[in-house]
Amino acid sequence: MPRNKAERRKQQQNRKPQNSDQKESNERDRHDRKANNDRQERRNDRRDNRGQDGRRNGQNHQGSNGQNRQQSQGPKIDFKAQAAALKAEQNAEYARSSEERFKQAQKQLKKREERQNRRKEPVQAEPTTAEVFKSYSG
Repeated sequence: MPRNKAERRKQQQNRKPQNSDQKESNERDRHDRKANNDRQERRNDRRDNRGQDGRRNGQNHQGSNGQNRQQSQGPKIDFKAQAAALKAEQNAEYARSSEERFKQAQKQLKKREERQNRRKEPVQAEPTTAEVFKSYSG
């Protein structure tokens, strides 16, 4: 009996295959080769069929096909830039409106001050007719 793996391996290699073992290994080899060949053929078929639509129209798969796709999509939209532009526009509008509000507030303040100044100034009353007569008769 072999004591370790190395001895077992050596024994298996030295052992002569029996006829049934030989047939089984040949069948397995044949089956494996056939499966590999089938796989290889399918892979090659897929490679050959790539880009068939473009080739039918006389176009190269990589070149003009991609250009047509870009044209149909239209221009790319940069959403970050679009959002930044919108925000800048909103800020400018807010700044304009706050300037207008400030100017209106200043006008209202001036009007209030003028009204208050009018109230504070003593009104010089015109002399009544009796006072006018007194000054002449006097």
